[in-house]
Amino acid sequence: MPEQNTTLNSSSIKEPEVNAIQKPDTLIKKSNNNKKIIILIIAIVVLLPICAAVGYTGWTFLQLGRAAIGQAGNFPILTGDNTLPTGFPKTIPLTSDAILMMKADDSNKTTGKVLINISYQTKQSTKDIQDLYDSALFDEGWYEDQPNDKSGNITYLYYKKGSEKLMVIINASSALSLVNLTYQK
Repeated sequence: MPEQNTTLNSSSIKEPEVNAIQKPDTLIKKSNNNKKIIILIIAIVVLLPICAAVGYTGWTFLQLGRAAIGQAGNFPILTGDNTLPTGFPKTIPLTSDAILMMKADDSNKTTGKVLINISYQTKQSTKDIQDLYDSALFDEGWYEDQPNDKSGNITYLYYKKGSEKLMVIINASSALSLVNLTYQK
């Protein structure tokens, strides 16, 4: 049997051809790009509905904040689609410069219970707002349900008339006051 030459010549060894996709550093780059694309797609799919919902809600509040306000007697009324909920008593005033920010009617027609929340902004002071509610509501037979409470810039007013209750929360700042009304019957 003839002897085989086991000595390898470096020129006789050919490095196998490797295309760019098979090189390890290129594989890592390609893998990272795929991860980035997948994360981007997931982010779009998840965030798009959230952004749409927030945008719609923000637009709704923006539209409510631009409510046109007219005067009916001593009480402002909101015109157009920004009217107060039907079950909200017309004898409960808003300030003359009220800008409606939010309204919610959580009344239950089955039980007849009424729960209405309204928020608005005004440039009037806490004292002026409290005087308005004391004067208008006491004239209509409402009384102070419990002592008023003040905590920092926030004042709580509680009124009652028969089965009706009204809580007025005034959050005052230097430029504007935010007034929240919660009416129950």
